[in-house]
Amino acid sequence: MMTRALAAGKHVYGQKPLVHQLDELRMIREVLAKRPELYTQMGNQRACGTGRMQAVEILKSGQLGKPVEAHVWTGTVKRGHYFDDPWRELPAAKPIPENLDWKLWNGPLNKPMPYSDDIAPRRWRGYWETGGGQLADWGCHLIDLLYFAFDMPDPEAVITYTHRPSNDSHSAYNRSTITYPGGKGFARDKFVMHYNDHGLNPSWAALGLPDMKEGANRTLVVCTEGTLLLEPGGGMKIFRKGKLVANEPKPKVEPRHHWHDWVECILGNERPLWTPFDIGSRITEPALLATKATRFPGQELRWDAKNYRFTNHEQANKTILKRDYNAGFEPV
Repeated sequence: MMTRALAAGKHVYGQKPLVHQLDELRMIREVLAKRPELYTQMGNQRACGTGRMQAVEILKSGQLGKPVEAHVWTGTVKRGHYFDDPWRELPAAKPIPENLDWKLWNGPLNKPMPYSDDIAPRRWRGYWETGGGQLADWGCHLIDLLYFAFDMPDPEAVITYTHRPSNDSHSAYNRSTITYPGGKGFARDKFVMHYNDHGLNPSWAALGLPDMKEGANRTLVVCTEGTLLLEPGGGMKIFRKGKLVANEPKPKVEPRHHWHDWVECILGNERPLWTPFDIGSRITEPALLATKATRFPGQELRWDAKNYRFTNHEQANKTILKRDYNAGFEPV
């Protein structure tokens, strides 16, 4: 839908994680390059919260030194309002409600999903063909901090550990490591992001931090002179020399409105946008890499970001890069 809208000259607001397939990152970027006059925005509206904007400025300014590594984790993967239990097979088909066009709902899927209230209207995000599980769903709310604060290069490798590969549904207890080139602006030759789901916290002792009980959906950035721990809503803790700092200076930030700013730009009233698709697609990339790698647990996949393929795993190239689209729903 987004590629067709952009090609038709429409401004687009795209919900996170923006795309479902790694190859769709290429599609979005290519059509956007042809229409640079269009305004786009990805739906990670939490980024415009005061606390999160302050966290960006703290890291961006070098207040805590150079970045060393990051640890990011989501909540527990279980049946709830938006997700289902991991490793579920597709539910049995139920009668399709009269008010629902199920063929249209399936859209680009060559093999339609069975109708079930376990899938529609909300829990579709827990299934392999329609959603990205916790890793892709929350990634753009958590990983975005790194991309706003630092000049992040393209990721070069991913390895995800889990009990067994994802099936019809996404897996759980996923521990993913995404490696980036480091160097200039970074403390090491490689910058590593550890990305887990299921509330799997890092080892506080290994990081030289006090014992803590932290909730779900956190971003922790280790820098040479301090460590920042950020909550989704913008609450943060800052540590220096392993101790919590009570009075760390917080920079002043101007108020922003994620949705209104996008609309104002379209109306001709220029506003700075937090997440146009050029950076939104880059934030989505590591989230998708971690998710797709659950099909090959414990196997490190080397990622060629310029050519949208893995350099060391042809089976991965054949199975987790792209999909065939149902007639009438092909991207432009």
